[in-house]
Amino acid sequence: MMLKRIQALLLRSPGNIVGLLIISGVLLCAILADFVAPYDPLETNLRHRLQPPSKVHLLGTDSFGRDILSRIIYGARPSLLIGVNAVIFALLLGSAIGIVAGYFGGNYGYLLMRIVEILMCFPSILIAIAIVAVLEPGVMQLIIAIAVANVPSFARLAFASTLTIREREFVLAAEASGSSRLRIMVKHVLPNIISPLLVMGTLQLGSAIVTEAGLSFLGIGIQPPTPTWGLMLNEGKPYLRDAPWITISAGGAILLTVLGFNLVGDGLRDILDPRYKLIRGG
Repeated sequence: MMLKRIQALLLRSPGNIVGLLIISGVLLCAILADFVAPYDPLETNLRHRLQPPSKVHLLGTDSFGRDILSRIIYGARPSLLIGVNAVIFALLLGSAIGIVAGYFGGNYGYLLMRIVEILMCFPSILIAIAIVAVLEPGVMQLIIAIAVANVPSFARLAFASTLTIREREFVLAAEASGSSRLRIMVKHVLPNIISPLLVMGTLQLGSAIVTEAGLSFLGIGIQPPTPTWGLMLNEGKPYLRDAPWITISAGGAILLTVLGFNLVGDGLRDILDPRYKLIRGG
């Protein structure tokens, strides 16, 4: 019932509908890339290199004669795979840290959050670069790097929310009845702070995709010849004047995907956080 209500509320706003359509389109491209892509993304044809958009190649070709549209479609796979898994991991770990620190409090709890705040002083892309440099490039390594870079944001939000919830009557009643601390955190605290965490998770998906593209652009992400949007940006950089469609296509894919997640995230925030809606005058 709750999911149906959220779905109905999301569909009331044109912005939310646009966001859902964009995300659905990118997701379908990633799942059905083998059937949707007009060409093999790795197939080279030097006779057709750097061709502008045409009926044969809708988005043109790159410096190796590879079809840009096919590479954009296949590039959705690593972007979503890495972005979604990184955010899920960051959400789980960050929420656990924040809830434990907020519920137990004391010197250990606040010390834990001071460490989190120190990590928040560094840009997430910088933390991800440092981790990838140690672990070497790879899908799992990228997921770990981007997840760790986003853990402080979730931990901070979970900590602040838990500080409020732990003083509520139902938590005090559960403590008085002899419930274990683990049970209280899982059964009483977590369900009451999950809404803002889910909203942040949706918004962080766009950030994770941009981070993955940035790492690939710098050459420390997914390695060639696997098509990724960040790698395509890097490959199109030398041809920005003569063949701008390479960079524009990859940048447009990143822009649309991030826009889709941000639109849906804003819609969820309006639905799940009545206080934010009141602030906006909704």
